[in-house]
Amino acid sequence: MKKGYTAALALVFISIFIFAACEKKSRYGVLITDEIGMTHVLATDSDGATIQDGNGNLVEVVTDSDSKKPIPLPNAQSGTEGEKDGEKQKRAKEYQTQSITFPAFIENSDSVEVAAYVMPKPKGWEMTGSASIILKDTGTETIIDTYEGGYATVQEGREAIEEQRVKLEKDIPFSYEEDYKICGTSGIKCHYDLGDTQRYLYLVMVNDTVYRFGVTIKTEHDGKVDYEGILNGIKFR
Repeated sequence: MKKGYTAALALVFISIFIFAACEKKSRYGVLITDEIGMTHVLATDSDGATIQDGNGNLVEVVTDSDSKKPIPLPNAQSGTEGEKDGEKQKRAKEYQTQSITFPAFIENSDSVEVAAYVMPKPKGWEMTGSASIILKDTGTETIIDTYEGGYATVQEGREAIEEQRVKLEKDIPFSYEEDYKICGTSGIKCHYDLGDTQRYLYLVMVNDTVYRFGVTIKTEHDGKVDYEGILNGIKFR
Protein backbone atom coordinates (compact mmCIF):
# COMPACT_ATOMS: atom_id res chain seq x y z
CA MET A 1 0.00 0.00 0.00
CA LYS A 2 1.39 3.42 -0.89
CA LYS A 3 1.85 5.57 2.18
CA GLY A 4 0.27 8.63 0.62
CA TYR A 5 -3.00 6.83 0.17
CA THR A 6 -3.33 5.66 3.79
CA ALA A 7 -5.43 8.54 5.16
CA ALA A 8 -7.83 8.47 2.22
CA LEU A 9 -8.21 4.71 2.42
CA ALA A 10 -8.92 4.93 6.13
CA LEU A 11 -11.95 7.07 5.36
CA VAL A 12 -13.09 4.56 2.77
CA PHE A 13 -12.64 1.66 5.17
CA ILE A 14 -14.68 3.28 7.92
CA SER A 15 -17.52 3.88 5.49
CA ILE A 16 -17.49 0.19 4.61
CA PHE A 17 -16.96 -1.29 8.05
CA ILE A 18 -18.35 0.25 11.25
CA PHE A 19 -17.37 -2.14 14.01
CA ALA A 20 -18.73 -2.32 17.52
CA ALA A 21 -16.42 -3.20 20.40
CA CYS A 22 -15.24 -6.78 19.96
CA GLU A 23 -16.77 -8.20 23.11
CA LYS A 24 -18.84 -10.98 21.56
CA LYS A 25 -16.99 -14.19 20.88
CA SER A 26 -17.78 -17.66 19.65
CA ARG A 27 -15.68 -20.79 19.70
CA TYR A 28 -14.67 -19.93 16.13
CA GLY A 29 -13.43 -16.37 16.71
CA VAL A 30 -14.59 -12.81 17.40
CA LEU A 31 -18.05 -11.66 16.27
CA ILE A 32 -18.36 -8.22 14.66
CA THR A 33 -21.27 -6.49 12.93
CA ASP A 34 -20.90 -4.20 9.92
CA GLU A 35 -22.96 -1.12 9.04
CA ILE A 36 -25.68 -3.07 7.23
CA GLY A 37 -26.18 -5.47 10.13
CA MET A 38 -24.25 -8.45 8.77
CA THR A 39 -22.26 -10.48 11.28
CA HIS A 40 -18.72 -11.62 10.58
CA VAL A 41 -16.67 -14.17 12.54
CA LEU A 42 -13.03 -13.10 12.63
CA ALA A 43 -10.58 -15.97 12.95
CA THR A 44 -8.25 -15.68 15.96
CA ASP A 45 -4.96 -17.24 17.03
CA SER A 46 -4.26 -19.12 20.25
CA ASP A 47 -3.95 -15.81 22.13
CA GLY A 48 -7.33 -14.55 20.93
CA ALA A 49 -5.83 -11.98 18.54
CA THR A 50 -7.34 -11.50 15.10
CA ILE A 51 -5.50 -13.15 12.23
CA GLN A 52 -4.28 -11.40 9.09
CA ASP A 53 -3.27 -12.78 5.72
CA GLY A 54 -0.04 -11.92 3.93
CA ASN A 55 -1.54 -8.69 2.59
CA GLY A 56 -2.67 -7.36 5.98
CA ASN A 57 -6.34 -8.26 5.45
CA LEU A 58 -8.45 -9.79 8.20
CA VAL A 59 -9.34 -13.47 7.97
CA GLU A 60 -12.95 -14.43 8.67
CA VAL A 61 -14.56 -17.82 9.06
CA VAL A 62 -17.07 -18.51 6.30
CA THR A 63 -20.48 -19.18 7.84
CA ASP A 64 -23.96 -20.05 6.68
CA SER A 65 -26.61 -17.46 5.84
CA ASP A 66 -27.40 -16.92 9.53
CA SER A 67 -23.71 -16.29 10.34
CA LYS A 68 -23.87 -18.89 13.06
CA LYS A 69 -22.54 -22.17 11.69
CA PRO A 70 -19.12 -22.22 10.00
CA ILE A 71 -18.80 -24.10 6.73
CA PRO A 72 -16.27 -26.95 7.00
CA LEU A 73 -13.59 -27.65 4.43
CA PRO A 74 -14.49 -30.45 1.99
CA ASN A 75 -12.10 -32.87 3.72
CA ALA A 76 -12.96 -31.87 7.31
CA GLN A 77 -14.25 -34.60 9.59
CA SER A 78 -17.74 -34.32 11.04
CA GLY A 79 -18.03 -33.65 14.75
CA THR A 80 -19.46 -36.12 17.17
CA GLU A 81 -22.29 -35.59 19.61
CA GLY A 82 -20.02 -36.14 22.62
CA GLU A 83 -17.16 -33.99 21.33
CA LYS A 84 -15.52 -31.76 23.96
CA ASP A 85 -15.26 -27.99 23.53
CA GLY A 86 -11.46 -28.19 23.24
CA GLU A 87 -11.78 -30.62 20.37
CA LYS A 88 -14.30 -28.34 18.67
CA GLN A 89 -11.93 -25.38 18.97
CA LYS A 90 -9.07 -27.42 17.55
CA ARG A 91 -11.24 -28.54 14.65
CA ALA A 92 -12.28 -24.92 13.96
CA LYS A 93 -9.11 -24.58 11.88
CA GLU A 94 -10.70 -26.98 9.40
CA TYR A 95 -13.43 -24.49 8.46
CA GLN A 96 -13.42 -22.39 5.33
CA THR A 97 -11.98 -18.87 5.64
CA GLN A 98 -11.73 -15.79 3.44
CA SER A 99 -10.01 -12.41 3.61
CA ILE A 100 -11.80 -9.09 4.17
CA THR A 101 -10.36 -5.57 4.16
CA PHE A 102 -9.08 -4.38 7.53
CA PRO A 103 -11.25 -1.49 8.78
CA ALA A 104 -9.95 1.83 10.11
CA PHE A 105 -9.70 0.19 13.54
CA ILE A 106 -11.17 -2.53 15.74
CA GLU A 107 -11.96 -1.59 19.33
CA ASN A 108 -11.61 -4.24 22.02
CA SER A 109 -12.28 -3.94 25.75
CA ASP A 110 -8.61 -3.28 26.59
CA SER A 111 -7.02 -2.43 23.24
CA VAL A 112 -7.55 -0.89 19.83
CA GLU A 113 -6.02 -2.39 16.72
CA VAL A 114 -5.31 -1.34 13.17
CA ALA A 115 -3.73 -3.35 10.39
CA ALA A 116 -0.18 -2.46 11.49
CA TYR A 117 -0.33 -2.57 15.29
CA VAL A 118 -2.32 -3.06 18.50
CA MET A 119 -2.46 -0.20 21.05
CA PRO A 120 -3.40 -0.71 24.72
CA LYS A 121 -6.56 1.02 25.94
CA PRO A 122 -6.24 1.19 29.74
CA LYS A 123 -9.17 1.67 32.08
CA GLY A 124 -10.29 5.28 32.04
CA TRP A 125 -9.38 5.80 28.38
CA GLU A 126 -11.99 5.82 25.63
CA MET A 127 -12.00 5.87 21.84
CA THR A 128 -13.12 9.17 20.32
CA GLY A 129 -11.83 8.74 16.76
CA SER A 130 -13.90 7.62 13.79
CA ALA A 131 -11.30 7.19 11.04
CA SER A 132 -8.19 6.52 13.14
CA ILE A 133 -7.22 5.75 16.73
CA ILE A 134 -7.79 8.70 19.06
CA LEU A 135 -7.78 7.87 22.77
CA LYS A 136 -8.97 10.22 25.51
CA ASP A 137 -8.31 9.98 29.23
CA THR A 138 -11.71 10.87 30.70
CA GLY A 139 -10.20 12.14 33.95
CA THR A 140 -7.68 14.65 32.57
CA GLU A 141 -8.88 15.00 28.96
CA THR A 142 -5.43 13.96 27.75
CA ILE A 143 -5.56 12.99 24.07
CA ILE A 144 -3.45 10.46 22.17
CA ASP A 145 -3.85 10.70 18.40
CA THR A 146 -2.31 8.55 15.69
CA TYR A 147 -1.24 9.11 12.12
CA GLU A 148 0.56 7.06 9.51
CA GLY A 149 2.36 9.78 7.57
CA GLY A 150 3.81 9.87 4.10
CA TYR A 151 7.29 10.69 5.39
CA ALA A 152 10.26 8.79 4.01
CA THR A 153 12.22 9.13 7.29
CA VAL A 154 11.58 10.30 10.83
CA GLN A 155 13.93 13.23 10.16
CA GLU A 156 11.74 14.30 7.25
CA GLY A 157 8.72 14.09 9.52
CA ARG A 158 10.40 16.23 12.16
CA GLU A 159 11.34 18.87 9.57
CA ALA A 160 7.75 18.96 8.26
CA ILE A 161 6.42 19.43 11.81
CA GLU A 162 8.82 22.29 12.47
CA GLU A 163 7.94 23.96 9.15
CA GLN A 164 4.25 23.87 10.07
CA ARG A 165 5.02 25.45 13.44
CA VAL A 166 6.94 28.29 11.83
CA LYS A 167 4.05 29.03 9.48
CA LEU A 168 1.55 29.15 12.34
CA GLU A 169 3.39 30.92 15.14
CA LYS A 170 7.12 31.59 15.11
CA ASP A 171 7.52 32.18 18.83
CA ILE A 172 5.97 28.92 20.05
CA PRO A 173 8.75 27.18 22.04
CA PHE A 174 9.74 24.02 20.17
CA SER A 175 12.33 21.35 20.87
CA TYR A 176 13.08 17.81 19.78
CA GLU A 177 15.09 14.85 20.99
CA GLU A 178 16.58 12.24 18.67
CA ASP A 179 17.17 8.56 19.47
CA TYR A 180 14.27 8.68 21.92
CA LYS A 181 13.13 5.26 23.13
CA ILE A 182 9.40 4.89 22.42
CA CYS A 183 7.01 2.31 20.94
CA GLY A 184 9.61 -0.41 21.41
CA THR A 185 12.14 1.32 19.16
CA SER A 186 14.11 4.57 18.74
CA GLY A 187 12.58 7.67 17.21
CA ILE A 188 12.24 11.42 17.55
CA LYS A 189 10.29 13.21 20.28
CA CYS A 190 9.05 16.73 19.45
CA HIS A 191 7.66 19.13 22.04
CA TYR A 192 5.53 22.27 21.76
CA ASP A 193 5.15 24.40 24.89
CA LEU A 194 1.76 26.09 24.51
CA GLY A 195 1.65 27.51 28.01
CA ASP A 196 -1.30 25.86 29.72
CA THR A 197 -1.12 22.94 27.27
CA GLN A 198 1.74 20.70 26.18
CA ARG A 199 1.89 18.98 22.80
CA TYR A 200 4.21 16.02 22.14
CA LEU A 201 4.79 14.28 18.81
CA TYR A 202 6.63 10.97 18.55
CA LEU A 203 7.98 9.79 15.19
CA VAL A 204 9.10 6.19 14.71
CA MET A 205 9.86 4.02 11.71
CA VAL A 206 8.73 0.40 11.81
CA ASN A 207 8.75 -1.95 8.82
CA ASP A 208 9.78 0.91 6.51
CA THR A 209 6.77 3.01 7.52
CA VAL A 210 6.91 6.23 9.59
CA TYR A 211 4.25 6.53 12.29
CA ARG A 212 3.41 9.68 14.22
CA PHE A 213 1.83 9.50 17.67
CA GLY A 214 0.66 12.75 19.24
CA VAL A 215 -0.16 13.63 22.85
CA THR A 216 -2.03 16.74 23.99
CA ILE A 217 -2.14 17.30 27.74
CA LYS A 218 -2.86 20.16 30.08
CA THR A 219 0.32 21.41 31.72
CA GLU A 220 -1.09 20.80 35.21
CA HIS A 221 -1.44 17.08 34.44
CA ASP A 222 1.82 16.59 32.56
CA GLY A 223 4.03 14.09 34.37
CA LYS A 224 1.02 12.57 36.14
CA VAL A 225 -0.49 10.69 33.19
CA ASP A 226 1.44 7.71 31.80
CA TYR A 227 0.75 8.33 28.12
CA GLU A 228 4.22 7.09 27.16
CA GLY A 229 3.40 3.82 28.90
CA ILE A 230 0.54 3.36 26.44
CA LEU A 231 2.80 4.15 23.49
CA ASN A 232 5.46 1.77 24.79
CA GLY A 233 2.78 -0.93 25.01
CA ILE A 234 2.08 -0.79 21.26
CA LYS A 235 2.70 -4.12 19.54
CA PHE A 236 3.53 -3.88 15.85
CA ARG A 237 2.53 -6.83 13.71
